[in-house]
Amino acid sequence: MWKPGNSIGPYRLEASLKSGGMGALFLARREGAAGFQRFVAIKVIHAHLASDPTFVRMFVDEALLSAKIQHPNVVHVEELGEWEGSYFLAMEYVPGCSLAQLLSALSRAGRRLSPRVAAYIAAQVADGLHAAHETRGDDGALLGVVHRDVSPQNVLLATNGAVKLIDFGVAKARGRSQQTASGSIRGKLRYMPPEQARGDEIDRRADGYALGIVLWEMLTGRRLFDAPNDFALIDRVRNPEIVRPSTWATDVDEELDELVLWALSPRAEDRPATALELRARLAEAVPDALALGATQLAALIRSVFGELAEGPKLPTPSREPAAQPVRAATEEMNTADVIEELTRLTEHGERYDDKQEPEDKLVAMPVSKLVRVEEPHKRAPWRWAVGILALLVLGAGSVVAATRREGAQRAVITPAPTVTAPPTVAPPVFLQTVPIAETTESRDSGVSLTTRSTQRSSATATHTRRDSSRADAATHAPSAAARDPSASSIRAPGPFPTSLGF
Repeated sequence: MWKPGNSIGPYRLEASLKSGGMGALFLARREGAAGFQRFVAIKVIHAHLASDPTFVRMFVDEALLSAKIQHPNVVHVEELGEWEGSYFLAMEYVPGCSLAQLLSALSRAGRRLSPRVAAYIAAQVADGLHAAHETRGDDGALLGVVHRDVSPQNVLLATNGAVKLIDFGVAKARGRSQQTASGSIRGKLRYMPPEQARGDEIDRRADGYALGIVLWEMLTGRRLFDAPNDFALIDRVRNPEIVRPSTWATDVDEELDELVLWALSPRAEDRPATALELRARLAEAVPDALALGATQLAALIRSVFGELAEGPKLPTPSREPAAQPVRAATEEMNTADVIEELTRLTEHGERYDDKQEPEDKLVAMPVSKLVRVEEPHKRAPWRWAVGILALLVLGAGSVVAATRREGAQRAVITPAPTVTAPPTVAPPVFLQTVPIAETTESRDSGVSLTTRSTQRSSATATHTRRDSSRADAATHAPSAAARDPSASSIRAPGPFPTSLGF
C-alpha cells in the first residue's frame, strides 16, 4: 500500500525519501480542484509497528504537538490522517538538505562554515526553539515543550535559504499520553546536556545546550563529542570538557568563544534561560550575522549541491508551455565566490563524518542500559578460556619434561653387560660342602647370575651341622680364589654409582 505510485486519499506518493527505525517518509503530491497541486512530505509508521498501541500513541502525540507550533522556522504539519487502519502525517515539504549533509559535504572538500553563516543558522534555530518552548495548550498554560533532539540532522536548510527545525517525535510536553519514565533518556547522546544523559529532570535549557553543541560543530567543522562506543560517549557527555572553538578555528573571536562556552555550561542554571536570550547574545557577538539573509544561504546550498538541492519539479499543465529553467551567467560565475565568502578552510585533518554513520543513533532507553554492569555468570568469559589454556600448556610441558628426563636416563645409564660365570671345578670330596643355591637378579639389567653347586654324594658331609658347613665354606674360599682369580670379581650389580648424580 505505502509505495510510490499509490494514492492515499488526496495524496499521490511520488517517491520514497527516507526510512528509519519507526517509520518511513515519502514525497507526495496533493491535488485539488482547478489543477491545484503541491508537494508534501508523508510520514507513516512501519507496518510491523502499526499494531503496537505504544508506537501509535507516540505518533499521534507528535502530530498533535507539532500542529500547535506555528513559526516560520518550524516545519508546518498540515494533517493527521488515517488510511485503511494506519495513521499518517502530512507535513510541509522542504527541498534542500539537512545541516548535517551540508557540514559533511563541506568537510569532504576540506572546508567549514564561516562564523557569520554559523551564527545566522544558530539564530534561526533559536527562534524556532523559542516558539516551541512558548507553545500553550487549550487552557492557555505553557505546555513545557522540550525538543530533546536538537541536532544537525533535524535542522533543514531549504533551497530558498529558509532554516527549519523538524521532528518533535521524542519531545517532552505536558499532556502527552506517552511520558518518559523517570531515569530514562531520549534523544541523541552526542547532543545531550549532562542532566539529560543522567536521566534527570530537564527543561528548555537542555535544548539551548544542544544548540550550543550544533554551533560549536558548525564553527569548527568537527564533532564535539567523539568516542569508540556508547559507554565511553556517555561518560564524556556526563562529564564534558569543552574547549574553545577558536582552538580549531582561529577566525572565531573571543566574544563568540565566550558565548559558546556559556551555552555549554555543565550546570543548567549557568546557561541562557531561554533560546531568545541566546539569540540576542548571538546578535551582539556576530553583528554581521544579522546582515546575512536567506539569499546568501540559498546561494551557498546551490553552490555546494547544485541542482540536486532543487528538489522535484511539479508538472506544468499542458495548456501552458513548459518553463525552461534558466540560470543566470553571473550565478555560475559567482559559485566559487560564494564558497570563498561563506565558508573557510578547515585547520585540522579530521572530517566531520569520518567515524560516523550517515545518522547518529537516536536512543530511547533507561539509563541503566548505558551503565556497564558485569553479571557474575557473564563476567569476562575470555579469562576462563585463558586460564584453561594456561593449564593445558603447563600440563603438556610437564609431560614433555618427564619424557626428556626418562630419555636422558636411558641414554646415560646403559644396561650392565651379561656376565657368564666360568665353569666350576668340583673340589675334592673331602672339601665338598653343603649344597648352596644362590640366585641374584639385577634390578635394572634383567640379567640373572645363577651359581649352583651340586653335591654328588658324601655320607660324612650329609650328617654335618649346617653351621659347620658354613664355617668350612668360609675356610676354603681363599683356595678357590687362588685357583681362579677372576671369580672374586663376579658379583650381582648393585645400586647405580653416585658419580652419575642419582
